[in-house]
Amino acid sequence: SGTAIVLGDDAYDILSIGFTFSFFGNSYTFFRPISNGYIRFSGTNTDPSPQFIPNGANPDNLVAFAWDDLDPTAGGTIEYFVTGTAPSRKLIVNYTNIPFKIDNTKLVTSQIQFHETTNIIEIHSTRVDSDGTNRTMGIENSVGTVAYAVPGRNNSNWTTTNSFATFIPSCTDIQTVTVNDTPDNSLAV
Repeated sequence: SGTAIVLGDDAYDILSIGFTFSFFGNSYTFFRPISNGYIRFSGTNTDPSPQFIPNGANPDNLVAFAWDDLDPTAGGTIEYFVTGTAPSRKLIVNYTNIPFKIDNTKLVTSQIQFHETTNIIEIHSTRVDSDGTNRTMGIENSVGTVAYAVPGRNNSNWTTTNSFATFIPSCTDIQTVTVNDTPDNSLAV
């Protein structure tokens, strides 16, 4: 368990990540949990209508785990915490039993993990019901030109139980390494 995040319908908060996180090459120290099934790194739009990603229309710069019209005022909990030690900490954000706006008997339970240094994002969903409308699961850059959606979960009607998705960024550093063909016997291991 962690620190509670209290969000209204179609609302957001601005909270500290606890470390610097790189998302599509931009560095962030704050995140914005949105009540409608996604997390943003900038902006204030809390649109409850999922988009097919990529899409240049706002909102952008997001991690969607079940982007749809959710309503945490009707039940469930949202919390976050940082675990581990630098440089291998993780920001954990839990959305537990968050109801859909249209049918509050249908629920979303997902955990989103942001990994320090590697900048890996994991989405663990134990329950994503369907209220009969579409939802989106994926990530999108700050201008809506590049996105990676989970196959079959890009503005479509889907459900899942005990699902896992991970987003691993491409290496952006170029390192030069010298390899000698003969070992240096003066070195001790």
